[in-house]
Amino acid sequence: MSAGARVLLHAAVIQKIAFCKTYLTKSYSGIILKKTIYIRALERREEKEEDGMDAYRLGIIAGILFVVAAAAVCIRKQTCNGPCRYDERQERVRGRGYKYGFLTMIIYNALMGGMYLDTMPDWCDLFAVNIIGIAVSALIFAVYCIWNDAYMSFNESPRMVYLFILGIAAFNLFPGIINLMHGTIVEEGKLTFRCSNIIIGFVFLISAAVFWLKNHLRAKEEE
Repeated sequence: MSAGARVLLHAAVIQKIAFCKTYLTKSYSGIILKKTIYIRALERREEKEEDGMDAYRLGIIAGILFVVAAAAVCIRKQTCNGPCRYDERQERVRGRGYKYGFLTMIIYNALMGGMYLDTMPDWCDLFAVNIIGIAVSALIFAVYCIWNDAYMSFNESPRMVYLFILGIAAFNLFPGIINLMHGTIVEEGKLTFRCSNIIIGFVFLISAAVFWLKNHLRAKEEE
């Protein structure tokens, strides 16, 4: 083999080795990059789950504290003012309110059962779909009774009832907003059970708004 041929052969070998080395370096760098991205995604997911659980625990603690406070208020009312007293008209209105709420629950469950006979909803989990039905039914009962002057008994103070409803809304909206900020209410395109606080909070917030509007209109009529 001539000297020129040997030089060309050496150059080709060196070029091939350099190409293989570059290819392997890029492949290894790509694997490292993908691994790093995957690890970071897992870390972010774990952080989100931890934040969501913290908010969930906070919601449970707030709920327990509120139940204790509500029980103390009810015991005090029973001791000082006696049981809630409603007249016959209010009792009839409350009965219709219960009926409308119950019928709403039946219709909602029938619709959900018909839509998802042999599968789960693809937009929410099982707890979320149930809490939505309960919330809608409770809201119908509350709004109907408030608007027809049957929500509050004769021995209850409108101001205390209004503050009580707002308190329940606040205790539920606070952890719900935290879950919303951490992005744990919707995960992988599905509404999760962590939506319960914010849904219940909005139910009581709407009830408080209707309660305020009804009393405002009554005050204007009396003027």
